[in-house]
Amino acid sequence: MKTLRYYRLIIALGLIFATLGVPLVAQAQNPTIVFLDDFTDGELDNNPTWTYSNTAWSIINGQLHHDGAITDGSGRYRTIFDSTINEIIQPLDYLEMSYYGYLKSVGNPQIGTGIELHLVGQGGAYMLRLQKGATSGANVNFFSFALSYTTPNGWVDLIVSNFEPTYDQGYVIKAIRQNGIWTLYVDSQVIGSAADPLQITTYNRFFNDVIGSVIIDDVTLKTLPANSLDTTPPTITWVGDIDDVDNFYFGFVPAAPTCTADDPSGVDGPCTVTGYASTLGAHTLTARAQDTVGNVATETRNYTVIPWMLTGFYQPVDMNGVYNLVKNGSTVPLKFEVFAGSTELTDVTDIKSLTYAQTSCNANAITDEIETLATGSTSLRYDVASGQFIYNWKTPKTAGLCYRMTLTTLDSSTLVAYFKLK
Repeated sequence: MKTLRYYRLIIALGLIFATLGVPLVAQAQNPTIVFLDDFTDGELDNNPTWTYSNTAWSIINGQLHHDGAITDGSGRYRTIFDSTINEIIQPLDYLEMSYYGYLKSVGNPQIGTGIELHLVGQGGAYMLRLQKGATSGANVNFFSFALSYTTPNGWVDLIVSNFEPTYDQGYVIKAIRQNGIWTLYVDSQVIGSAADPLQITTYNRFFNDVIGSVIIDDVTLKTLPANSLDTTPPTITWVGDIDDVDNFYFGFVPAAPTCTADDPSGVDGPCTVTGYASTLGAHTLTARAQDTVGNVATETRNYTVIPWMLTGFYQPVDMNGVYNLVKNGSTVPLKFEVFAGSTELTDVTDIKSLTYAQTSCNANAITDEIETLATGSTSLRYDVASGQFIYNWKTPKTAGLCYRMTLTTLDSSTLVAYFKLK
């Protein structure tokens, strides 16, 4: 069983919890700190009153340190640090417990180092754990960040991480219960969420079990009185030029939007926008923001990127599946225009390719003689005088064969014409 309870390594960072005499109110409230020990007073036995059985404890630079070699028979360091608790917390809608934990690599950490913050109530208890190399009854390399709860058969992990804590590195471990759902955080990263199987609402003890050499700081319990929980998500404000159901031509999509958020309880982290793309097709933007008590707001905006319009090929080329008859080796002028809505595109870099490939000659296809042939350069250009692109295509010297000419623009739009050489 992955717990320190078998070693009785109790460091009670607990206190006397006074009954919360906060009146019920309709408006939302921020969580109230009912217990915080940041050890800045430099005293081990005051605020609250502590008792401890050895000298392994000290406060250094406003943090509680444990370093000692008193073992429990398995070689694991242990000690006791306790406080009398004789009062309870009233039933709550919101609960938050957290601490800063640091596992030292000094001594013999291979046989186990860990911190367990326990919240005990009527009907069970919860445990918030940072642990590495410490298990009951065996020196195996167990590790975890976890939130656990008691059952008649012992402790059971409710939420557990899949990554290993590192020695000589500090972590802020926090668990929040809201609307009957626990969420576990490590350094503000969500590890996971799960329904609370105990639903305890009355508590009478708050303490830590510790094994090995560790640092503890900012042991905190926050609550809200019943019916005063902030259940309203943040307000999201979009920043940018994309509105819902907008249409944009390819190449004319505005920059990715951002967002801001506001909430009476405070916003937890930045407002984010995902789903942006400038490719053809339908896209959905999603803005997301979360407040400090876990309410999440999301808003979506849909927009579509549409293709350009190509016109041509103009005369002397015939379109719509007609096979244009032309003498092999001659040059055919391919004339066309490109539009993004009412905007005509005139830059040759908007043309991705002009390619031709041999194709079968359709005996039933309509044919039409090319009346005008071009001379001069075969390079693609935009002719300002005529207001169109012109490409002089020099046909292959292969009489009797048929070819498909394809124009492709950057947005993947195409024009296709057919030719039969004579």
